[in-house]
Amino acid sequence: MVDDIVAKVLMKDKHDLLTFINNYLQISHPRDDYKELLEFSLIFLDDTPNHITHFKRPGAMHHARWMAKAIYSLKIFLFRSEFKLTARETKNLREICIFVVLFYIKAWFTSTSAILAPKEDLELMQKLNLYQEQNLPVSLAAIKKLSDHLWYLNEDLAVFALFDKNVSVEIKRQMVESMKSQEETIIIEKRRKEDRNSSEIFLNKNMSDFVSKQSMKLFDKFDLPYDFLDKDVLMWPDNESYKENLDFFEKLKVANDVAERGVALVEEYNRCLTKYEEQFQYLLQVK
Repeated sequence: MVDDIVAKVLMKDKHDLLTFINNYLQISHPRDDYKELLEFSLIFLDDTPNHITHFKRPGAMHHARWMAKAIYSLKIFLFRSEFKLTARETKNLREICIFVVLFYIKAWFTSTSAILAPKEDLELMQKLNLYQEQNLPVSLAAIKKLSDHLWYLNEDLAVFALFDKNVSVEIKRQMVESMKSQEETIIIEKRRKEDRNSSEIFLNKNMSDFVSKQSMKLFDKFDLPYDFLDKDVLMWPDNESYKENLDFFEKLKVANDVAERGVALVEEYNRCLTKYEEQFQYLLQVK
């Protein structure tokens, strides 16, 4: 289904994307459109789901439901020969689909995990920066929008990356060293010297650049032991202190995502009972 332009852009990332999508197709999702988006992304990459895929009729659209727009963009592109699209429309549609598959898929499906968030945020900004070589306007627009939402790239929350199995042993060792020696004031001073609007500041950074002695306070806030930091990273899996922390942080969910799903459930429940705004507000308060 992909054309030569798409194949060229996705060449380096296709294998990793296919692996990621196939892995997430094996797990249960809170809504059917999650699975639908994964299936169409797989087809977009010239692969085939292991089960029958149904192309559902378009449903309701809402500005807050970006996923619906992503799904319909993929559908239109996959069936583009059935539409009378101009060259400009085809080009713009292709760019949307590439962005969805290359950036949005992984960012969205890992967004509920607190321990994955720091590394994923950093790598997303790095990939967007490199994407300027393929599509400068899309890259700059995405960087500008997402740069205001990097909550996990700070001294308080970047420490979650210690429990991310995708972060290398060497990076974790550097993080521990920074948490023991790096003063918070030094990091703040570095940031003042950097251009906050420039995405290039992320290119040569790793997770150790976002932690300091301030990061240790996270364990105190949750009343968790952190003596595992005095052990080598390779010994952590057998350390009881580390296991306790891992168990706690793995269950920690991203608040915005949980809240959004809760509101969605309330709205659906409300439609079954009443259409009155006053009653809806009562439901929100009860939630």
